[in-house]
Amino acid sequence: MSNWVIHCSATYLILIYIILKTFLLRESSIHADETTVQILHEPGRSAQKKSYEWVYRTGVHSKHNIVIFEYKETRERKHPEKFLKDYKGYIHCDGYESYHSLHDDIIIVGCWNHAREYWEKLLKTIPRDDQKGSDAEKGVAYINYLFKLERKFADLSPEERYEKRLEKSKPIAEAFFAWVKTLNPLPKSLLGKAVTYALLQREYLENVFLDGRLELSNNRCLFLQINYSEQFRECVYDKGQGLSS
Repeated sequence: MSNWVIHCSATYLILIYIILKTFLLRESSIHADETTVQILHEPGRSAQKKSYEWVYRTGVHSKHNIVIFEYKETRERKHPEKFLKDYKGYIHCDGYESYHSLHDDIIIVGCWNHAREYWEKLLKTIPRDDQKGSDAEKGVAYINYLFKLERKFADLSPEERYEKRLEKSKPIAEAFFAWVKTLNPLPKSLLGKAVTYALLQREYLENVFLDGRLELSNNRCLFLQINYSEQFRECVYDKGQGLSS
């Protein structure tokens, strides 16, 4: 039966896919991410070898809610390059370098949630009684405040949100980066990793202030990937037979 599903998908659903992709690539801003999957019986590759499910989707302010998953054998840059070769606009994503080297008509918008995770991971290693006033707590607090402001701006028009971000949020982001520059941690420490990520991604993180339709995080893709992983946790994909437990 799975072969019939695969045949119908390749024959008929591909037309829907083409239409959805066309509409997706007309958007002014989209989201992108990738996650690992396990594939069985794939010619020339062992079942233990990592494969990747790439996902592209529209943003929260889009009129169309479109999500496209694309299976690829690797995490190489050539895959988003091919999918996005005709795209012009903003792409929300994490700090993966392959996105940052896409063509010049694409502007990368970094994910503040990913930046926060480094500080949260550090905070969890500190005894509760010692957390107050720590660098980890300060880092989390800066970014949490940006998200708090975003919740206040949720019902504004893109134009109003853009202005409010410049007035309220951008000074907080600038203060955060100025503070991060004062830290001098060991590069391989958890604090060092948090500082390095923030400074290397600064250009992309601050791009959210370019347009009121942009989002502070790539959570729309992140949550999709988490749900995808949970649903397929006890399944693998057989290249010839579809899903199996």
